Formats: sequence, C-alpha cells, structure tokens
Amino acid sequence: MSERWSRDLASEKRAATAAFERSFDTLIADLNAPDVDLPGLDARPTLEQAAAVAARNTARLLEARARIYRDGWTRQQLTSRLQVSTNTVTNWLGSTPPKIHRLHGPDGDRYLAWQFDLEGAHPLLPGIAEVTAAHGGSVVSLSTWVVTPNPSLGGATPLTLLRAHDVRTLVALLAHTT
Repeated sequence: MSERWSRDLASEKRAATAAFERSFDTLIADLNAPDVDLPGLDARPTLEQAAAVAARNTARLLEARARIYRDGWTRQQLTSRLQVSTNTVTNWLGSTPPKIHRLHGPDGDRYLAWQFDLEGAHPLLPGIAEVTAAHGGSVVSLSTWVVTPNPSLGGATPLTLLRAHDVRTLVALLAHTT
C-alpha cells in the first residue's frame, strides 16, 4: 500500500468517524427536542436505536462516496475526454478556490464527471466555485446534491441549471436551504 493511499485511508477513517459523530450528535439533539417525531424510531428511542440510525447514515455516506469515486475519471481519462493538458488540470486544482473537485482513493484520484461539459465551448461548467461555497458541505454531499432532482427546481437537478449557466438560482436556493 502506498504511503499516500495509507494517509488518505487514515483521513477517510477520520472523516467517517467525524461524520458518524456529527450524525449521532444531531440525532441526540433531535431526541432531546420537545415533541420530537423521528420516522422509524420510537417516541423515546434507546441509545442502541439512535446509534443504529447514525450508523446507517454513515454507511449511506460511505456508499455514496464509493459510487462517486467509481464513476469519476482518472487524470488520463479527464485530459483525453476534455482535450486538455495535465498542466491545465494542475492549474484548475491549484487555483483558489479550486476550479474542480476530486476524490482520493485506492486507485488514485478521481475527477467528478458532473463538473465538466463535453459539448460546450469551455470544458468546465461555470459557477462551480460559487455553488461549492454556497453549498458548504463535503465534495460527496455536493456531488450527491447536484445530481439529485430537486422539488424547489420543479424536479430538475442542480446540474441542469449549472449546464444552463444559471448559477444565481442555485446560489439563491442554497442560501435558503442551508
């Protein structure tokens, strides 16, 4: 196992543990709220039930991360599909804030395909940095949100609006939902 992958794995373990703790803490706070109504739980759930819910939430997060990683592109695939140089990719990553997102994993980095426009004049969808800042969550959370139909958008996905260059609507939506 490479040293970098070992560090990344340790980082993922810390992130998963932190996600579990946040999920558990939120659930405990919800349980202590007056007139709590949590679907699938008794009115006064036991600690074991609360831990099971937090564990399921963490498992869903890890499954989403694995799916997003699996569907991502390697750097070679990215440069080939977009017809850009590796230096261009490095510059996108090195900008502040970064212009593109990636996930680290056992087989190297994966670049999230949703952020690229294979048919447009420019390979990067506009507004990713603004939407990322407004979203404020993890890359996994952002990637899940951007491809999920949203009732506030009439059932369209946020990705549809990104492709239509309607960044303002997405930022406004996030300002009201986060």
